[in-house]
Amino acid sequence: MKTVKKWEKELNIKLKLVVDEDDHVNQMFCEDCVQFMPDQTSSFVTGCTSIKKESVKYHRDSVIHQRGSAKRNREAEEIADLMDTHFTKPERCNGTRWVDHKLRAISKLVTNWKILVMDMMSYSQDDSNAGQYRAKAQGILKKMMQFKFIWFIHFMKDLLTEIAKVSLQFQKEDLILSSVVNKLQTSNELLRHLADNDGDSLKDFKIKLNGDQYEDETLKNVINFETLDNEKGRLVQLVIDCLQSRLNNIDSDPLYLSCLVLDPKNWPCVADQKILLYGNDSIKLLLDHFKSPLLNAGCDIDSAMSEWKDLKFYIGRGEHFKGQNPFNIYQRVSHEDIGREEYTNIMLVIHLTSLYPLSNASCERAFSIMKHMKNDWRYSLSSERMDQLMRIKITGKGEEFNPKWTETQKT
Repeated sequence: MKTVKKWEKELNIKLKLVVDEDDHVNQMFCEDCVQFMPDQTSSFVTGCTSIKKESVKYHRDSVIHQRGSAKRNREAEEIADLMDTHFTKPERCNGTRWVDHKLRAISKLVTNWKILVMDMMSYSQDDSNAGQYRAKAQGILKKMMQFKFIWFIHFMKDLLTEIAKVSLQFQKEDLILSSVVNKLQTSNELLRHLADNDGDSLKDFKIKLNGDQYEDETLKNVINFETLDNEKGRLVQLVIDCLQSRLNNIDSDPLYLSCLVLDPKNWPCVADQKILLYGNDSIKLLLDHFKSPLLNAGCDIDSAMSEWKDLKFYIGRGEHFKGQNPFNIYQRVSHEDIGREEYTNIMLVIHLTSLYPLSNASCERAFSIMKHMKNDWRYSLSSERMDQLMRIKITGKGEEFNPKWTETQKT
């Protein structure tokens, strides 16, 4: 035990020891790299499988210990304290398709840039570190000091900020077509504006830049902003083209555009006579398009048009509908119409349009839940039990949900 404690001080590493009844060390792990299970077991860690000083030193100098370990974060936090600033823990964005995750990762890189540069300088100049890793740190430092690199991460933060708004819109459970169309139209205009103008992050970069000096560091290979602006316009246009190629018909197809009249936010004031004719042509288009499934569902086409006119006044005059999401409004109308059946036919049309497959975020969330549930320790779960657990997790527990089994169920 005393010998191992001596190694900790000499090699500047924190070790976790597993001892027997006679106080002899049986196992040894690096606390910076390993998260322990409740039973104190751990996965294999390079160099710490045998109780030798050489294996501890080997692990300390290994990539596993140096890359992303808690030790590296603590060192960065110490540098941040000396600089009287705050260090935010970096995020990995590899393997994720969610734009918001990438935005958080790039935002933290922008915030931590100065701290990371100082940390890399310190590491590359520390002779106690292995030569190959000091050389690697110098290579990373060289890239981080490039003028174009700094400009690019600020530009990407501005660009991802706008794209993330569209991405988050598609992740909502109560997603409706009108909100998607509005968000896409707004995002296209904002992206076109970004192609010709600097975003907030780039403006902040230019304010802090003084010649080739940025945050008291000298940047390498300075490039004039005219060249970079051309590159910015090209990249933004690629994003706009990508969005239009994937969603080009949502804001141009007459059938999709006709669904915009179902959003009460777009309606004229109830006191305005224009509300009588508002959306009538669009409803007729929807009735003609979905005529076959609507007739199969027992919908009266003529009554649907008459109910549409009454529905506009009913929602427009209802104080409890104001400020509500259209999805919630029509759910409440359907609930209030039970027994009265005043809007049965038009509600069939409205609910039918809500079935447009605008996003697969719900499916992605379900797969994530399944992945967390059916892990290596619960791999023998039956399909029936898996279905029950996922339904509870996705929809939430009911008011009468009782997790305790009765004696009959136990037997």
